[in-house]
Amino acid sequence: MKLIQIDPTNADSLAEIESAAFVIALDGTQTLDTPVTKSRHLWHAGDGGKLSNNRFVDKPAQFICWTDQSSNTARGGLMGEHSAMDGTPLVRLCEFVVENIEKASPASNELLDQDTINAERRDTLAPKHLEFNENGLETSTAEAWNEIKNLTNSQVLGYTLTGYGKGAIKKAGFSPDAWTQMIIQLAYSRLVASEGGENIPAATYEAAMTRLFANGRTECVRSATSESALFTNAMNDSAKTNEERKSALKAAIKIHIENMKQAGLAQGCDRHLFGLKKSLLPNEQVPDIFNDELFNVSATWTLSTSQISSMSFDTYGWGEVAPNGFGIAYAIFEDYLQFTITNTILYGTAEEKNGKGKERNDKFVTFLNEAANDMLMLFRPSQHQSKL
Repeated sequence: MKLIQIDPTNADSLAEIESAAFVIALDGTQTLDTPVTKSRHLWHAGDGGKLSNNRFVDKPAQFICWTDQSSNTARGGLMGEHSAMDGTPLVRLCEFVVENIEKASPASNELLDQDTINAERRDTLAPKHLEFNENGLETSTAEAWNEIKNLTNSQVLGYTLTGYGKGAIKKAGFSPDAWTQMIIQLAYSRLVASEGGENIPAATYEAAMTRLFANGRTECVRSATSESALFTNAMNDSAKTNEERKSALKAAIKIHIENMKQAGLAQGCDRHLFGLKKSLLPNEQVPDIFNDELFNVSATWTLSTSQISSMSFDTYGWGEVAPNGFGIAYAIFEDYLQFTITNTILYGTAEEKNGKGKERNDKFVTFLNEAANDMLMLFRPSQHQSKL
């Protein structure tokens, strides 16, 4: 790494950052008035990554704070790096921070007088500037800025809220999470159909927690099943009756709930196979299964999904994990479902790259809302039904 090589001071400063429990990024005053602009600011450090030099993106927890220009109030968010930490503990960390800020805030909402803070404590908390010598790195720095700009500009982010939430879903007699997964399956099937693609379910990843076990983290729930395919086909087939569609939905949700239960009990297959693959010795022959085309296609997560529901978060999300795929973060609340959808414009031919990524995201958002409405209407009385 050039930065470390040119000056020992750089190595010392970098070690200070890397050894910290978390990082706080202060972004000054910002105008972020929509869920999308807030998300892009946290994810991409502003338009074109303009604040990327105020980020340390491989830190497991990085709090990003700014002053909202319109209200002159403090705002904050978090960027996490997934290797060391999962979403659930990060959510609890954020909720802990918010709860304690609310408890500590004076009733008058005025700043604490600095004289009330012990001088020794104030000196302990005083920031220390970390020096970096960048002489000779001008060309590399310019190249890095250009790569950051191209990368952030290649990402598309969509956001939507449905017209109902877990209240209506439970009233219909279903698990809100499994129902939401079927919305995603149905929406994606319609997106593919609109693009003239084959009617083949996409490999879909949903994270399940294995925190029942010591050091447990996650397992994969495969939401695309034979039952979910039968359901999406029934919904898209005008010859099917609503009773047939409801029956197919019930079967798809039943198997999804069972798969989620098994994954939470560490009975999934994906982490087990991943562990076996990683345990191979350097010169050991790779078993045929890991080179099998079907195996690799089934583990290319076109739809990477997960649920985190917290009133402390306006939005949350992550990037797609497959070139032609989507990152689908969703939250389930009483009166609405929230989706954040990401993908890249870099997938496809040169002619497609300029506009297709944004178009696909917009269409997927539309199909998510359409699918959500169509599913709920299965359990609403027909307009032609007689009323007493």
